[in-house]
Amino acid sequence: MQDSTFDLYDWLMENVPGTKYNLSQSGMNQVDISKIGVKTDFAEFASANIDGEKFFRKTVAALHSVDVDNVTSTIGGSQAIFIVASIMAMNHESVSIPVPEYEPMFSVPEMVGLRVDRINSGDFPGKAGKETAFMISDPNNPRGVRYRREVIEQIAETVAENRTHALIDEAFMDFSYEKPQRIKVSEGTIFSNTFSKFYGLGFMRTGYVISDEETIARVNHLRSLFTGGSSSYILWIAAQILQKRDYFYNMAKKLVDVNRKIVADFADETGLVSEVGSGSAPYCLMRYRSKINPADLCRQVLSKTGVLLSSGAYFGSESSFRLCFTPETERLTEAIELLTGFFKALR
Repeated sequence: MQDSTFDLYDWLMENVPGTKYNLSQSGMNQVDISKIGVKTDFAEFASANIDGEKFFRKTVAALHSVDVDNVTSTIGGSQAIFIVASIMAMNHESVSIPVPEYEPMFSVPEMVGLRVDRINSGDFPGKAGKETAFMISDPNNPRGVRYRREVIEQIAETVAENRTHALIDEAFMDFSYEKPQRIKVSEGTIFSNTFSKFYGLGFMRTGYVISDEETIARVNHLRSLFTGGSSSYILWIAAQILQKRDYFYNMAKKLVDVNRKIVADFADETGLVSEVGSGSAPYCLMRYRSKINPADLCRQVLSKTGVLLSSGAYFGSESSFRLCFTPETERLTEAIELLTGFFKALR
């Protein structure tokens, strides 16, 4: 194991407090779950002798049309990345990851001793070796676009054939506004999700993974060594939240659809290049033509406008930044007006 960095996290921890316009927040705003019929009374939970873990797994299994034995809980999405990287490190030498990608997908495997093969997203997974493991986010973070179904199926087939592993992080999949995805369980392919993005409930530190029974058993074993199981009480609440998915669906769709148009118009007006119009997540990667490096650009933007963006370099992409559009529309509009002036002057 070796030391590693998480520059995106450090940037956010340093600058989010006091930031006037946070366009680095990729998840929805926190919801008062007591107002939507979710029971939270601990006395009621305790007196009913509820097995929160079992209730949660059954709820997730029904949502994704899989067996209960194919599901286990995690402490957020971060734990899933660490556990899966650890499994990979014990069984493989390398992991193939498309660029750009969410920074921990690179840094965590490197920390546990894996060789990380960065592959241009246009060549992925075709140029990856067959003996490799895979890690991706779908929709991609930071581009915001989904992978074609054939790509996911190709990864799963390669993994099953060569007895390797793949992590498909679906933290933003619900923003595609489809019915909950039916997951096809395949040997060695692990799908993960979290409550911190679509549901805006990062404080719960709750997530889940879906995979074949053997892989789930390995995840549970490593989880017991790292942190133990998740809180039964929190999982009881989390299961109820999943049953209220339509509420979160309607709230997210109403906000993000409007905000996406605002950001697309901003890109057109300033000459920035992105895939925001075809995206399936509440963020996009914006590419610019100036020679300034992205970290310095984001510092200048923050200093001159009060708008917090994230450097594309954190995701393996130069001359770019990630812009998230989950704030309330009025707040986003104010921030975009400031950014428009900045980038028109930059040209």
